[in-house]
Amino acid sequence: MKRKIVSFVMSFIIVSSLVAVSCSTDEDTGGKVTEEDTGQKVTVGADEEKKVVEEVEEKEPVTPSGGDWWNKFGEPQYGGTITSRIASSPPHFDPFLGMGPSSIWLETLGMRDWTVDRETWAHNVMYVPAEYSSGLIAESWEWPDLETVIFHIRKGVLWANNPNSEASPLLNGRELTAYDIEWSYNRYHGLGNFTGQGSPYRETPLKVVASVTATDKYTLIFKSAYPSYDMREILLENLPGTQIVAREVVEKWGDMNDWKHVASTGPFMFEDYVTDSFMNLTKNPNYWGYHEWYPENKLPYADKWELLIIPDVATSMAALRTGKVDLVEGLSWEQADNLARTNPEIVQSRLPADGTTLDLRCDMEPFTDLKVRKALQMSIDLETIANSFYGGYTDPVPMGFTGSPGFMTPYDEWPQELKDGYAYNPEGARALLADAGYPNGFNTNVVAQNTDDLDLLQVIKSYFSKINVDMEIKVMDPASFSSFVLAGKHDQMACNWNIGLMWPPAYTGLEYYSKHFRNLVHNNDSIYDGIFEKQLMSSDPVERKQLLIQANDRVLEQYWSVRVLPTVTLNVFQPWLKGYSGELTATQMYYAARFWIDQDIKEAMGR
Repeated sequence: MKRKIVSFVMSFIIVSSLVAVSCSTDEDTGGKVTEEDTGQKVTVGADEEKKVVEEVEEKEPVTPSGGDWWNKFGEPQYGGTITSRIASSPPHFDPFLGMGPSSIWLETLGMRDWTVDRETWAHNVMYVPAEYSSGLIAESWEWPDLETVIFHIRKGVLWANNPNSEASPLLNGRELTAYDIEWSYNRYHGLGNFTGQGSPYRETPLKVVASVTATDKYTLIFKSAYPSYDMREILLENLPGTQIVAREVVEKWGDMNDWKHVASTGPFMFEDYVTDSFMNLTKNPNYWGYHEWYPENKLPYADKWELLIIPDVATSMAALRTGKVDLVEGLSWEQADNLARTNPEIVQSRLPADGTTLDLRCDMEPFTDLKVRKALQMSIDLETIANSFYGGYTDPVPMGFTGSPGFMTPYDEWPQELKDGYAYNPEGARALLADAGYPNGFNTNVVAQNTDDLDLLQVIKSYFSKINVDMEIKVMDPASFSSFVLAGKHDQMACNWNIGLMWPPAYTGLEYYSKHFRNLVHNNDSIYDGIFEKQLMSSDPVERKQLLIQANDRVLEQYWSVRVLPTVTLNVFQPWLKGYSGELTATQMYYAARFWIDQDIKEAMGR
């Protein structure tokens, strides 16, 4: 008890002082993805099996050698504490109960391939193509057809023996098996014995999963509800429904909504937690993992991972400036811009996100006419929005339903006519409206959620007014908005997020497919449907990418949505935090296991 009181007091002192300042690819690691040219089978991982992990004496970290891109970080160092800031206390500790930062304490089947050069794929958006994913709990996988993914589960993954957890004695450090994962998935998704009892917060992309079957301790078979190329990519991501929860915990307490009931297989274990103050984790000495860059280096590097709960942004900035915090995520460009002026030594990473679209009812006047739709797009000055509204932190280049490299035609390869359609030209827009029979413009409306960027909608309204289009903005709460637009009750425009960087391109592209329930544009375009259906059934990754490029081009050419730009947030971190390249969502346990503190840099900076 004394230790906990001291921990609470120290964290309280740190946060209080900040408020005052503010006022002033190897066998051991799961290997790489390989794909046959047909796309019919994918295998990831090692050829050799591992034995159950034993607690071993920590070796000196391997020194960087050769020409690998990660050598820029220098020699890994063991020890020390990584300190991150999170904005609020977790609403719960069980992903079944809703969205939350459960990736801090739970592991999944897959992870981002940590060996990929960030110049090739930056890992700065949620979507990760299969070729840039790697196994975590899953050592390898097969993809025999579009409705099946077979995962081979890593041997020797143990539930942590955590002296601070009431759950640990239930599991007694036993090995995790495919049966655990089957049970966890069935519980969350309402499958198997849990039919009709799944989580109400089930992520939409994961609804592709129809069944999960463990055929033995180390083999897991997923079946999809329909042919899906994307299911394996989704299953390898870190979403609430993919995180593995211990059966014994739920059977004893009903859920895992208590930090003392958390059971994990990860590199860090809960040590202490005080609501609205801090969350402390300590290294798991029996963790199975080794670093992909240096396969002899046992993970994690840090002894502790402390997450300070600091809601106030100014206090978080003070924490960075005084070296009390190593990493802060999710800053606005305004906050990051101010930090760059005052503390240029702090490293910044830009993270593009989905962008706003105004989805037009293409089955209703006046949006049945392509000239009208194109005129609205030409009235928007994307370059000024990028430089002023987003402070130059986002790219002014327009994009379709995806901005993922390899799934779209690069802007510099667009035909000039298409470039002209997305260039600011209010005079040309007025001429198109006149040709369409609206020389004096028209009145229209857009329905939006109160969580949308209403300031941006005011900017768009202002641009529309310059071509005599008067747009009324109708604001609803998210639940009302969803039921309203899915019932097709919007008669003009709906504010959406259909410039996709967060989800697989085929998922965002579904919203222009006439048979999809969330097609808000009501375009009923047989050409687009034909392209999209063909890619849905394709098992050839090369063919599929080409079809998605064609589908994306069709969306751009038809102007079914008025497209603005991707938003941007920033992660900022200290120069002594090594192993981190600014990837998305750094508060994931497998990320933190691969970070280390360069004590020499920290001491040289007087921290």
